Amino acid sequence: MIASMTAFAREQTEHDWGTLIWEIRTVNHRFLEPGFKLPESLKNLEPKLREHLRSTISRGKCDAQLRFLPNSGAQPSLHLNEALLRQLHQASRHISTIMTNAAAVNPLEVLQWPGVIQEQEQNLKEIEEHALRLFTRTLDSLVAQRQREGEELVGFIQRRLASVSAIVQQIRVAMPGILARQQEKISAQLAQLEIDADAGRLEQEIVLVTQKADIHEEVDRLDTHVKEVTRVLMQEDTDRNGSAILAKDKATVGENIRRAGEDVKEGEVVIPKGRVITPALVGMMAVCGRSSVLVGQRPTVAILSTGDELCELDEVPEGSQIF
Repeated sequence: MIASMTAFAREQTEHDWGTLIWEIRTVNHRFLEPGFKLPESLKNLEPKLREHLRSTISRGKCDAQLRFLPNSGAQPSLHLNEALLRQLHQASRHISTIMTNAAAVNPLEVLQWPGVIQEQEQNLKEIEEHALRLFTRTLDSLVAQRQREGEELVGFIQRRLASVSAIVQQIRVAMPGILARQQEKISAQLAQLEIDADAGRLEQEIVLVTQKADIHEEVDRLDTHVKEVTRVLMQEDTDRNGSAILAKDKATVGENIRRAGEDVKEGEVVIPKGRVITPALVGMMAVCGRSSVLVGQRPTVAILSTGDELCELDEVPEGSQIF
């Protein structure tokens, strides 16, 4: 299924000990680039969160933030890691013996040292479990939003593809007339110049000029791109399990059926005279069941200088002779 990479989800839960709030936002990115902002006491959850995120989302820059708001009505309890405090005190005294005029240690700054203030073990474990469950719920909401936006994108892309196909068909119909009018315009301009030129050579030059304006190959390539994008969209609507393929959407009557004459209508000129055979035209020939067509090889032209005014290189020119 086509899914958008841009989405946002927010979930929160209320408990006796406080409130947990998850916010997850994703934007376009070539690969999966996760980023987590967690409270200091819950940073040990990051490996589990990353693993769960990778199993759910494959692409996008993902920023996830967890906020923990303790219940203000609960009685605060402060638990200190006394063993760590003694180590810090001994390290401070040792530094004072080495450094002169060492500043006194601020007790409030010591409390900010990681691990000095200990969370209650039982309460912290409960918070971690609820944080993991809430992350799963928030991630599910994010994925659902990405899929909803993806469905809208599919409709938008399909409408654009239909517009492109209609324009391509209009170009195919109008192209022979455009080339014919261009040939007439070139012929009229040459007639105004009143140049006495060989008719066969003039026709060849006109064909070469009009070939530069021929966009049949580009139109064929654009039509191929449209069909390839349509094929990819159809594959995204299926799930594959081994050799079994499950279609997610119900098929409608007449869907994915190629009508006779859809590519080439009866009586339509497939390859007009003067076109250069390209790989795209070879494929069109195969569609029409032709393995070969009559072609004309581009002539090799050489200029030979002749006349009695020329003389050999080792001879002395006479009068108006030249080498």
